[in-house]
Amino acid sequence: MKYEFTPCWILSSPRTGSTYLCDLLNSTGLFGNNGTSDPVTGEVDRWTEYYCAKFFKNSYIVNPPKINKIHYCQYENFFGNYDVSNILPKMKYVLLRRKDICAVAVSKYFVTEGAPFMDNKERWNIHNEEEVKIMQNMKLKFNKQKMIMNYNKSKKEYFEWDNFLKDKQFIEIEYEKLVEDPIGSTKKVLNYMGLEGSPYILDVKNPIKLDHPQKKQFLSILERLTRGYKLFK
Repeated sequence: MKYEFTPCWILSSPRTGSTYLCDLLNSTGLFGNNGTSDPVTGEVDRWTEYYCAKFFKNSYIVNPPKINKIHYCQYENFFGNYDVSNILPKMKYVLLRRKDICAVAVSKYFVTEGAPFMDNKERWNIHNEEEVKIMQNMKLKFNKQKMIMNYNKSKKEYFEWDNFLKDKQFIEIEYEKLVEDPIGSTKKVLNYMGLEGSPYILDVKNPIKLDHPQKKQFLSILERLTRGYKLFK
């Protein structure tokens, strides 16, 4: 069974700005229920699972989201080697990547090892500034083995979508440009989806960061450890 609607998937990996891009797109009001808004509730994972279950049961999807972010590990877990374009031939793809692999690795480290002080205090239910200060004063140890493991994994993830996209049309958005010019990046996606003439209001908000004082220190250490192994000059 083939479906006639035209969804767009944000192909990404963890800590590369996919939630931020989806929130920007969602703020335009052009996509309705997009199923991308809250990582705390696992909405993206649950929706992806629902999506796949419907496909393999040949069930019709009621009010399907038009925008969804998906990491390669999610796609692989649910679809394996199956090419989703076989059932969604009109699917559009936006590849979102972050060039600073060290920054990705450090961000992952603070999320996995440094909980409960997560990057985005709104999303992770930090309720007041007192809690923010408590979390900022928590100390983490730099675990060289885990940090290098994060770096190597992030380096691998940077290329994970390449094989999937080799015979498909897509556009690429760089995280660094997304943060520098969120309006331009959002318009690029809208133009790609054929929505450049649609009326919308873009609600641009900078990502709310809970910067921990150890982050810069850890980033500096990791950059020294990986010198000569960077993907980009």
